[in-house]
Amino acid sequence: MGGYPEQLSMGEDWAFWMRLLRLGGEVKAIPEKPHDYRLSPQQATANPDPIAAMEAQNLVLRENAELYPREMLVELAARNRSEAVHLRRKHGRIDSTLQELKRWLTRR
Repeated sequence: MGGYPEQLSMGEDWAFWMRLLRLGGEVKAIPEKPHDYRLSPQQATANPDPIAAMEAQNLVLRENAELYPREMLVELAARNRSEAVHLRRKHGRIDSTLQELKRWLTRR
């Protein structure tokens, strides 16, 4: 089965459960609440890194494409591509600003 994917920094549990489903496991809804789920500002899902989230989603979709409708895969791929372009532009501006700052500091 492979267990938890160690290369991910978030979404490991999602990938793990999807691997179980792919191997014939079942998911059932239960009416009772078996535990409380605490949220904290320090946890990864409180302020998720968009790149880590895309990596987790891409791994799960790649490993389990047959479990998802094709239309959903196409839509998610388009959304990920759009998000990647946005992040590239955003970080490109940050990179160029840092390079300009380094040049300015070395002149002083």
